[in-house]
Amino acid sequence: MKKRIWIPTLIGCLTGASYIATTPKPLNYSASDHFNEKQQIFFNRQKLEEVVSFSDGISVVWDMLRNEKNRAPAQALPMKIPNWDTFLNKNAENQFIWLGHSNLLMRVGGQTIAIDPVFGDTVAPMGIMMHRFQKAPVQVDEFPSVDLVIISHNHYDHLEQQTIEYFAQHSPATKFIVPLGLATTLESWGISAQQITELDWWQQHQFKNVRITATEAQHASGRGMRDSNRSLWAGWVIQDQKQTIFYSGDNGYGPHYAEVGKRYPQIDIAFIENGQYDIRWAATHMSPEQTAQAAKDVGTKHFVPVHWGAYSMALHHWNEPVLKSIPLVQSYGINTLTPIMGEVFNIKSKTSEWYKSIQ
Repeated sequence: MKKRIWIPTLIGCLTGASYIATTPKPLNYSASDHFNEKQQIFFNRQKLEEVVSFSDGISVVWDMLRNEKNRAPAQALPMKIPNWDTFLNKNAENQFIWLGHSNLLMRVGGQTIAIDPVFGDTVAPMGIMMHRFQKAPVQVDEFPSVDLVIISHNHYDHLEQQTIEYFAQHSPATKFIVPLGLATTLESWGISAQQITELDWWQQHQFKNVRITATEAQHASGRGMRDSNRSLWAGWVIQDQKQTIFYSGDNGYGPHYAEVGKRYPQIDIAFIENGQYDIRWAATHMSPEQTAQAAKDVGTKHFVPVHWGAYSMALHHWNEPVLKSIPLVQSYGINTLTPIMGEVFNIKSKTSEWYKSIQ
């Protein structure tokens, strides 16, 4: 009988994910109906069959290493230095900046919110693969003062130690909202417990005049060999008096998208995963067709694809996800926004289809 393994775990092991030698401290999240107290892990509501043979996993990793440059853009992607005056304008619409992959900066309800801020040259633990196509247009030390950081889960392309340590050293007033189980990691990197709020799916937190809700997601967590699924993963709804914003985080397709649309029937703009997919990990990452369906399910008025444009973490070409998904999203009557990295935009902006002209 062939040994079977979850492919992201294999990739993490082969690219140097840190081995946690000590026995993890017991978790106590018995109030959560998607936490197994005996096994000490969180789980998805839908049963996932995301396993491949060990030999097939080795083949995938080899292809990702060998052909990484062929999947990257042939020329530099366009970027802009953010116009901070526009971004911080108190009288303007809520403003957004995409910095590549899932790295977002938002100005909502007068608050500056960073989501999954990752800037590294690679999102593989030992740096041998998954290299950034080019540096982000700005780095975290060039941000205006950040009021709130939201983290979707602890994978390396969404949670970066160096960036968190920057906030710990230079921004002690910044607050963090994270899924259950992630506070311990942030505290080990210098963030005080008083700065952190952990949320389970569908729990809410009021931050000044902005309400943050963790939404159900279908994914996994883990940064090493002994912490798989010991912290939760989530999408997020961010609301002020003007708008309702949805960010999917990493999130396979399922009925939870329709649940988001049911609970929040007036979503103004949705930032939804659109890239790094493969049939072998289809349960936890969406195909372009599923991304389009998810946008329809949540009932958003405006769609922004994320989780693309910065790193190659699958075997498809860098712009294949948006070339396939955007026509489908538009066919559902949903406005699509594809900003240049660093561009300040809002729901009234007209963005270009720049990704079509770069091979």
